[in-house]
Amino acid sequence: DQTFISEAEFLKNDIVNFTQKLIQTPSLSGNEGHLAELILAELQKLNYDEAFIDEIGNVIGIIYGKESDFNILFSSHMDHNEPGDFSLWTHEPYSGDKDNDSIYGIGASDAKGAIASQIYGGVILKKTKKLNRGNYIVAFAVQESSAACFGTRHLYENTLKERNLPVNFVVLGNATSMNIYLGQRGKAEFELTVYGRTNHSIVPWLGINAIHKILPVIKAIEDLTDTLPSHPMLDESTLAITNIKTLPDRSNAIPDRCILKIDRRFFPSEPLDEVKGQIQAIIDRIAGDDHTFRATLKLVSSKYTSYKGYSEVLPKLMLPFLTDEDNYLIQKIYPFLKKLQENVNMGTWYFNTDGGYPSSVLKIPTIGYAPGEEKYYNTPYEKVSINNLVTCAAGNATIYSTLTT
Repeated sequence: DQTFISEAEFLKNDIVNFTQKLIQTPSLSGNEGHLAELILAELQKLNYDEAFIDEIGNVIGIIYGKESDFNILFSSHMDHNEPGDFSLWTHEPYSGDKDNDSIYGIGASDAKGAIASQIYGGVILKKTKKLNRGNYIVAFAVQESSAACFGTRHLYENTLKERNLPVNFVVLGNATSMNIYLGQRGKAEFELTVYGRTNHSIVPWLGINAIHKILPVIKAIEDLTDTLPSHPMLDESTLAITNIKTLPDRSNAIPDRCILKIDRRFFPSEPLDEVKGQIQAIIDRIAGDDHTFRATLKLVSSKYTSYKGYSEVLPKLMLPFLTDEDNYLIQKIYPFLKKLQENVNMGTWYFNTDGGYPSSVLKIPTIGYAPGEEKYYNTPYEKVSINNLVTCAAGNATIYSTLTT
């Protein structure tokens, strides 16, 4: 809709200024409180019909449509990673510097630019009086980088349920370079512990060295990696040992535990039980050949606490998902976005998002559409295109308008 682009251009300075403020407000994972308050104030200033912060710390804004037949949720995360060495950054990470083309700083690409574009997509709909038979909902979650869907899970299972706000379609703000992203591999973090018997290293033969016991495990994991499937859109299913730790950690002690951290990226076609079972089968096979071999495998869990003091223990797990390219909702959106911008392609993320929860658990059609570029995420070159910001705001309004007409 050309009206949406015209309105987005009219709002350009507001979108840019708000994006700068978002970048200038530090929001490390678990410390998003100041950013949440900034977002809430913006939603209230822009006359969202409802705006609030839930008990975990997510920020929610609602613009009510004429009816609630088809509610669309535009969702992004508020947290960012540690910026690291400031001297490596082309622009100070919290500067929000801009030139004619881009805004720079941590979170610019993922996902603070998206937050601005999603909020202003709703403003465009209000100003053009194009609200239809569904609610335009924005939600900005805490602690995505925890890799446990901590804030997002609470959003769907508690906040939206308590307010009787069903969601029919989800648009994620994780960086997509203005393309429609349809999914991601899942991520599971496992801990495999091999046990030995400790003893003083003066007489090592009286102990059972857990390091020696881990060697066939590492070899078997390498062999398993070679058998994992590939996918035309999601690339490779992978398995990687990311850390090895021994206990007791003393220079003169034979270790009685060797702990492997394993990062497993997997497809929707690979159930979690199967993914875990492949590694467990290695343990069982080696134990069958060696009566002194003993090992345990578990999915890593952690306790997470939000800036509002809400705590929960959750597994380090982000589920895979892939929305069908031929889904009629995707096919409905695509030609309208194509009219709006020069290029729009279908793709998937290499990194992980919280999208596996609404898609795989709740079976809600989920896509990504955002101004940021994945290549800048978690780098000291992070930036977001101003043109993308403005076009994406119009694009979000277009997605809503197309699906609710």
